[in-house]
Amino acid sequence: MFMERERIIVEVINKLKNLYYNNEIEEYLQAAGVNEVDYASIINEANARIWEEKLAYYQKKNKRIFTLWLSLSIATFILFLFILPYISSKSNGTLLAVTGTVLLVFFSYLAMLYNKTWEVDYIKDHESPHISFGFLFIFLLPGFLFYYLLDWRFSNVSYNALKNTQEKATGTIISGKSLTMGRGGAIDFTDVTVQFQTKEGTTITATENISKYDFKKFYVGQHVDLLYSKEDPLNIDLLVDKSHVQDLAGSQERDITHEDLIRLLSVKKEDMLAELNKIKYGWEYDSLHAMWINNKANGAITVNENEINLIGPENIGYAERLKRAGFKRTDSANSNKAIDLFSTKPKTFEKDNYIATVQKIKDKTTFLTMITIQRK
Repeated sequence: MFMERERIIVEVINKLKNLYYNNEIEEYLQAAGVNEVDYASIINEANARIWEEKLAYYQKKNKRIFTLWLSLSIATFILFLFILPYISSKSNGTLLAVTGTVLLVFFSYLAMLYNKTWEVDYIKDHESPHISFGFLFIFLLPGFLFYYLLDWRFSNVSYNALKNTQEKATGTIISGKSLTMGRGGAIDFTDVTVQFQTKEGTTITATENISKYDFKKFYVGQHVDLLYSKEDPLNIDLLVDKSHVQDLAGSQERDITHEDLIRLLSVKKEDMLAELNKIKYGWEYDSLHAMWINNKANGAITVNENEINLIGPENIGYAERLKRAGFKRTDSANSNKAIDLFSTKPKTFEKDNYIATVQKIKDKTTFLTMITIQRK
């Protein structure tokens, strides 16, 4: 009797799944010899088993899909944040940051849609989520934050790689573009493209992201100093950021003082370039004129046995700094302090074994300051 009832329930289940009408199922039950009073219990039990089967199927399915999207979200996070920055070229950093952000937002959104969809009440009402991207906008802010995190990560790893494998080169600006978006230009897409040769003689064309303010410092055809990574020559730095110059080039990035000039009097010629670049980056030796020049700082230095001369941008405060350092004025100062301050006549100071001369000189349309330190 039990086996017969079980066979009838299984058959009713098949008919319910195949969308038979109730009267067709009742006709089957009548033909199978089932008492009419048992119709409802058999159909109810068949429906209960179908529900249990459906519940088990959707619980398993929805959990698996949720696990898939969650796993892809985690894998994307790890891949783009901890792996790709170390194996990709700097030139691909922005593209990878955008790609990683899009993938993470997409996978995370789908994981959110499938979260807790295996619960009984949800399956009873919906079975599976209806995928719609109408609420994707709620991920815009997290997406932007993750993009900036990725962009910073790629830039930081590239920067550290450049710092550890840097090589100097001189390049030529061949193009550039600047695009700003948002209020006050909050989003800045500005870069310049430079061409240079590596130490091995390979010609490299690389692009460097810079600020819209630094963009004004460059023009096509301009020769620029740069650093590139020996491991990835596309990873460059044009040394326009003061903090980068200080960190990468080991320069203090400050003005040369009279103390520096006195110390440089005792430095060997072969060590002079390194010592100057420790103070301010960009010094080179001009063998034709036997002087060190710095085009970025608009300065030049000559050294004789007991004398050093520095020519640079107008600096009306140099004389005052000499006074504060204990140097005594030995020439006749103008009684009018304003006239004396801006005078082009040499101002002479002495202290211990040194004579310092400060003179304002005119170069075409601009004024320069020349400081001379002599050892007695």
